[in-house]
Amino acid sequence: FIGTWKSDFGDGNTMILEYTPYGNGIVGNAKIVSKETALDNKKYFLGYDEKNDKIIIAILHYNAPIIEITANWFISKDIMNSVPYQYISNPENATMKWKFEFKSPDRFVITSLQNNTVTAVDEWIREKK
Repeated sequence: FIGTWKSDFGDGNTMILEYTPYGNGIVGNAKIVSKETALDNKKYFLGYDEKNDKIIIAILHYNAPIIEITANWFISKDIMNSVPYQYISNPENATMKWKFEFKSPDRFVITSLQNNTVTAVDEWIREKK
């Protein structure tokens, strides 16, 4: 994940996310823009929870009083599943789920599912510096 990633959401909005190492975790800064106008900024915090054997991601939104927390785990070398943290013990009951597919070191796809129905597929490309 280390590096700068970009996804065009198809509605004219683009998200740029820059991940950097932080101790034994990762911190990310994200910006969602529409025609160069910033719509939102987010801060990502990623760390490994050894007790639950999960990668925990916490997301703080600048423009909204919400905190998103997800539990994430690899089911294969290239696929990571994700659910809201409250479903860490029973992920099969989560109504929202995400599947990360790592296609190459410079490309991954996130499939969003609600009630096991695909609601979005977003491609992320590593930005070259």
